[in-house]
Amino acid sequence: MTDYLATFAAGIFLEGTAVFWTHYSERGKAAIAALFSDVQALALVFGVDESVHAPTLAPFFIAGYAGGSYIAIKIKAHFGR
Repeated sequence: MTDYLATFAAGIFLEGTAVFWTHYSERGKAAIAALFSDVQALALVFGVDESVHAPTLAPFFIAGYAGGSYIAIKIKAHFGR
């Protein structure tokens, strides 16, 4: 069960950072966009996305990506940015 939750959370994390990277890069906020790039790269260096090898885990990673977009966009809307 832990593997499924961790895989789902990894998808949320990666896609959430991508949403915020896009948000700040579109607004010309290079330093903040770079910070989100660094956070995402750090996760990739530690093999977050490459660690999904079991076919049974793949749907959780994919669902996490969708959840990451949804949550990040809702956070942005809540804080009015």
